[in-house]
Amino acid sequence: MAVLPIIIGYDQSFRTKCSEVESLDDQTKAFINDMFETMRHNKGCGMAASHVGVHKRIVVVDISDDYSNPQAFINPVIIKKSDEANTYKEGSISFPGEYADVTRPKEITVKYRDLDWQECEITADGLLATCLQHEIDHHDGILFIDQISPMKRRIILERIKKKYKK
Repeated sequence: MAVLPIIIGYDQSFRTKCSEVESLDDQTKAFINDMFETMRHNKGCGMAASHVGVHKRIVVVDISDDYSNPQAFINPVIIKKSDEANTYKEGSISFPGEYADVTRPKEITVKYRDLDWQECEITADGLLATCLQHEIDHHDGILFIDQISPMKRRIILERIKKKYKK
């Protein structure tokens, strides 16, 4: 497994819509393992393939404290959202050290394929629901900073550019 380089949040490649994974081969499985390693290395609880510049609909998540419950979601689609909402302080491995309160549906149901290419469904709430929504948004070029006020977004982008842009 390898730690992959992370794309920093101001990069416009994040606005690229991701395409579906057509089949699960050994190369894609190895890439997903690298995604898990990269997520752990960066102390994240979720990661989309676009974090490393790959525009495929793949998400990895592990909300456990010790990274003992890794989950891969291939071609995930949110098929149901609750009317009730939760607000969490969200961040991103592509926006190191930056956080903002984001309100999202409290519970969602996601249809996806797993690492055996089986079609699955999961109903998630709490942190898992928030993490999945955050990462699935990346597939459509949506970032967590798009969910906050323009002023807060500008401040975060300015700090990130100042810190990371060469």
